[in-house]
Amino acid sequence: MRKIYNRQTVKEVHLADEPRDSNGRIIHSSTFPSLGMVMRVKSFKVDVTAPLQNFYDVLITDELRLAGGEYSILPSSINSVHEDDTIEFSIIDKDNVLGYFPYYGLTVGNDILELEKFLEDDPVMMGDPTTGYHTKILPPTLLGNSIIAGLYMRYSYESHGSQPLEYYAKIHYYN
Repeated sequence: MRKIYNRQTVKEVHLADEPRDSNGRIIHSSTFPSLGMVMRVKSFKVDVTAPLQNFYDVLITDELRLAGGEYSILPSSINSVHEDDTIEFSIIDKDNVLGYFPYYGLTVGNDILELEKFLEDDPVMMGDPTTGYHTKILPPTLLGNSIIAGLYMRYSYESHGSQPLEYYAKIHYYN
């Protein structure tokens, strides 16, 4: 039994009163599936030009909540990875969707406003030429705040090598 407090009453809640999922298991806190949201995965193939910082921006077309991601370096590209290569992932505003550009003196078409960087200077491992390299990125907590349509997900790969390469990125989200 737990006690739930609010401003007006104290209500005792018994085990039988707890919210349950479709399998009868107790839902201990609100989760996105219990709110009717569906987990989705979106994948992208990204080509990297060496030796440059490469940006790949993906327009967010529907409001979403991030749940993590992953990226893979293909076996055919492993030998092109340099020991100093890094990857980053962030949410940006390129089109003044939030209306902050005038405040910061930014210009649409020239500037971006980075709102949150979830992965910063993550070293890309060379991996095994027969299997490649794969890593999962999970945010410290599942994001409860929505990311609105019109913003962008930005993948940034800084290449220090001499050969182009390609990687696959996946973003896990709820909407």
